Amino acid sequence: GEDHLAQQAVELQLEHFELSSCEPYSWQDFSIDIDSYHAEDNLVLEVELLGSSTNPGALKLFVYEDEIPRDRASEVYSDFSAESVYSITISAHDLKEKRYFLGVQCQAEA
Repeated sequence: GEDHLAQQAVELQLEHFELSSCEPYSWQDFSIDIDSYHAEDNLVLEVELLGSSTNPGALKLFVYEDEIPRDRASEVYSDFSAESVYSITISAHDLKEKRYFLGVQCQAEA
């Protein structure tokens, strides 16, 4: 269930790069903990598609609070890149002191 998905997530550190990969239609999940100090900042999550692909829809990003829902639905997502970078910004107004999850889904043609 949801707990298993959360346990499999790769923990991210603020301002650090993490290299990863995924197969078509598979998911790669990440988690990041926001403390009270950083909850006053904007959070920018960026995923860069490396390699020769020029498909602006090769990935989909979804952000979840506290847990990864079974249906993986989220109102906070990005499914289109600008120069191979997918970006989601959470404003300081909306950012909370908690754990966030970033789900990356590779599409058929990455």
